[in-house]
Amino acid sequence: MATPSPVIADAIAPWIAGFDDRVAPALKGRPAFLSRLQHAGADRLRAIGFPTTRDEQWIYTDTAPITRKVWQFAGGGDNDVTALISHHTFGQDWSALLVFVNGTFAPTLSRIGALP
Repeated sequence: MATPSPVIADAIAPWIAGFDDRVAPALKGRPAFLSRLQHAGADRLRAIGFPTTRDEQWIYTDTAPITRKVWQFAGGGDNDVTALISHHTFGQDWSALLVFVNGTFAPTLSRIGALP
């Protein structure tokens, strides 16, 4: 497998740093298959970088704008979403309620109860 050029390495650096700093630690305690998949994806990005139009599957999709933009990882904290939860559950008390904030499970906002 070829290593990415310095330009590509610079483009993927924030993504890899974000994975190493935020995503990888959050995978502890999660299902092993999910951890393996996410680590494999990060390893693949480290190895070859982002796809380009030279890759057959990406021939019509230019990923350069993605690599030029400065991205920030969304916070995974329990933001003040209590009002939103009440609104979207129609004010009803459910026996089980799973809440995700910015794609991250929020156990303090969720009610799992006695699920089978």
